[in-house]
Amino acid sequence: MSAIETLSLDHIARGLVQPDVAAFWRQWREVDTDRPGLSAFSTTIQERMTLSEGRARTGFAPELIAVGASSFIAACYGVDWAREVALRARTPDTGLEQISARGYHVAISGEPNLDVVMTTTADDTGRRMEILYERLIVPIRTAGGHLVIGCMTAPLKPICWLSEPGDQDRVGGSSTNNHRREYVQAPLSSLSRSEKYGHSPDGPQSPC
Repeated sequence: MSAIETLSLDHIARGLVQPDVAAFWRQWREVDTDRPGLSAFSTTIQERMTLSEGRARTGFAPELIAVGASSFIAACYGVDWAREVALRARTPDTGLEQISARGYHVAISGEPNLDVVMTTTADDTGRRMEILYERLIVPIRTAGGHLVIGCMTAPLKPICWLSEPGDQDRVGGSSTNNHRREYVQAPLSSLSRSEKYGHSPDGPQSPC
């Protein structure tokens, strides 16, 4: 199951977002429209963000253009996959791209989108993982005036690996390939703060 909660942009001003997301927002707001949008972002931010096409089919995320080597998505699906993204243009998980599409379409319409995503996904080798992350998606204009979509994703807790290639899912015993049918978009409001943001009054907890 997957859950997505859209957050107000006020969370950024109130300091309630991850540092990478806050830095991404700050640099995006300082973009000079007379120069390429990407030039406003520091090298550190560019290495942690992703770029996607400025158009997408209804119900789908746009195709990827570039994935930063230090981005959270590269940590999930692997640096080798990130290097080849220009050829693949998609993540290994079509189901996740569908449920997460709304935020991209908001940015394509010209508005930034901030949300929290909790999901189970798998890389190209079949390794399943549970991830919880914060995501800011914004529209960016290139020097030629073309629209691209920038996304900063910041984990709210470490990746929880559920299986290795060829293993059965350790949670529930279902097949690794069945998880794509389990996606349901739902609010995260039923989660406690420690479950949602990976914090606990008793100190650090196991990522799983």
